[in-house]
Amino acid sequence: MQSSFTSRDSESEEHKQLERRRNRFTNQSTSIIHKPIQVINEPLIGTCERLEKNYLRLTSAPNPSTIRPLIILEQAFPFVLNKYKSNNDWSYISNQLKSIRQDLMVQSIRNDFTVLVYEENARIALEMGDLDQFIQCQTQLELLYDSGCNPTHLIEFLIYRLLYSLLINDYKKANRILSDIDKVNISTLESNNLDIVLEFCSSFRRKNYIQLFILYRSLPKLTCCLVNFFIDIYRKQMIQILIWGFAPTLPIDVVTTMLAYESNEICYERLSSLGVIFINESMSIDYQVELVIDSTDKERTFYCSSRVNLDKQGNKLMASIDKPVSTSPEFILKHEQANSTAIRIRIIPNGYIGVNRIICHWDNNITYGQIADLIIGEQPGRIQLKESCQAYDYRYVQCIFDAPTIARAFRNGFPRLYEFSEYTSETEYHHPPELVSITDENELVFNFVPREKNRIPKKISMSVNMTLRRFGSAYYRFNIEPIHTTKVDFRIQNISSNHLTIMINHNKTRAIRERFCSGHVSQVDNQKTLIAVQDISKTSDQKISIDGLRSSTQYKICLYCFYEQTDQSFRKEICHTIKTKGSSDSVTKHLTNPTGPPVRIPLISDSDTSSIQVSNGINEPPDDPSFDEKYQHMDGLMEQMIKNDIVAPDTIDLRNQKNAK
Repeated sequence: MQSSFTSRDSESEEHKQLERRRNRFTNQSTSIIHKPIQVINEPLIGTCERLEKNYLRLTSAPNPSTIRPLIILEQAFPFVLNKYKSNNDWSYISNQLKSIRQDLMVQSIRNDFTVLVYEENARIALEMGDLDQFIQCQTQLELLYDSGCNPTHLIEFLIYRLLYSLLINDYKKANRILSDIDKVNISTLESNNLDIVLEFCSSFRRKNYIQLFILYRSLPKLTCCLVNFFIDIYRKQMIQILIWGFAPTLPIDVVTTMLAYESNEICYERLSSLGVIFINESMSIDYQVELVIDSTDKERTFYCSSRVNLDKQGNKLMASIDKPVSTSPEFILKHEQANSTAIRIRIIPNGYIGVNRIICHWDNNITYGQIADLIIGEQPGRIQLKESCQAYDYRYVQCIFDAPTIARAFRNGFPRLYEFSEYTSETEYHHPPELVSITDENELVFNFVPREKNRIPKKISMSVNMTLRRFGSAYYRFNIEPIHTTKVDFRIQNISSNHLTIMINHNKTRAIRERFCSGHVSQVDNQKTLIAVQDISKTSDQKISIDGLRSSTQYKICLYCFYEQTDQSFRKEICHTIKTKGSSDSVTKHLTNPTGPPVRIPLISDSDTSSIQVSNGINEPPDDPSFDEKYQHMDGLMEQMIKNDIVAPDTIDLRNQKNAK
């Protein structure tokens, strides 16, 4: 089964491009491209005698001392042409010819020399592939010819206008130009060229691509240059027809001949840029159809057709998506039979942005179905730096960008096309930066690595250009002025009723500066408010011992780390919350020991001032035997005594004690 996709309710992207080009010939657009030469009541006469003069856009009334008179312009024109023939520098000749045209216009010179300048400028623009300059010259030549200036080369430029109008599908204007051509006396050479062009136009109108590309090889040089601006559009249409007609593959030799390429190598390069896929070393090719939809569209309709009548086929023609949609919102795909040979495929974007594939196939075999890339998107939208970038351990800078549309597109299969540029004489960061993650809030997280090890630039101006293929690009300029911080990684261990230990896991960086940590401990009361206990002073140790805590109390321990104490930007804290173990309050417990006398364990009173000691190890009070390892299990025994209502010594009724005596 060989099936194909077509679209009914929207123009293809190529047609949209042609429409934009056609608008250049409308009265409004041509006035924007280049203002018509206007007649001034008191003509300006220039006094400049320079043969070469750079083009500068006028922002005020022209100064006669900077304008060359006609006699100088007639000398300057052949001078710059001869120089161009020797160096073939398009930027030079373009600049000089625009300057000559400007001097002619401000002096209201509209004669045969003016026609000569515009004609030569148009020809060179065609040779060098500058369509905009060609259109500017063509527009002015049309006015000059109508005003009665030298029409020696009128037929040549009428042919250019005819071809351009046809290639942008402006058939009404093409018919008017054909009528103008009939009124012109044509020489034998011009007649031969015109015959070839008219046959080419006829093949174009009938979409006879085989004949079109045969005639393309026979077109006059400059006419061929004009067609080259559009030929790849029709090569793309032709390759679709070839693939659909000779699927699944087609040798590149055949394509090179049919599409009038000079060689297989050029054919390979050009078709690759058009999205053609080369599937093996013998350069057989396959072509992927693209269905491009705007996410804001209500619905789009496509058709998938078969060469076999659907009613005579034992299986059902249907459409499926290649992979399930994992993010919300989801697009909706529906299909139904349209006629005896085709099904109608309806796609409801529903705000979805992403890339998928639609496969048109028989319900019993999806392997050999016709595949089309489904691209749903919209304009890239805004890019904005969410907050100041952060420098971590002098190793890299992390920047987070808020880019809702681009983030959704990148997450859902769009090629991740972005380019960062620095506004410095020498780049300070390695490019491109790494896109490390896309957050659930549609944020793009990039890591920038400095070129110079262990040094983060204080401030760098930068711009980013992000592209959603088929939907355009977004530009954003920003500054990387990082806030320095470190990855603070610590854990709390050895938690008892009045003691804990902080273990810091320093990053193994190659920074030459010594790293320090500091912080504070706060008590969390029943109302969830923090009561400061004491600050943790600056230290480079990996163990911090904290003593004198209250039992059964919740504490919040926060640390931040830095390399230079004077750098106030190191202020990103990491906090952990813990609860100390339970114990009795300011009492001495008598424990019954069947093998010896009672053991006395002093406990910390609630009124005692908490203390924090910092050292390389755990520094326990030397006079407190409760910190000896052999007594550590007593905490649990004391908790059992409290739960079992064992009377503490300071609550004994003395009267009962006397009676007992």
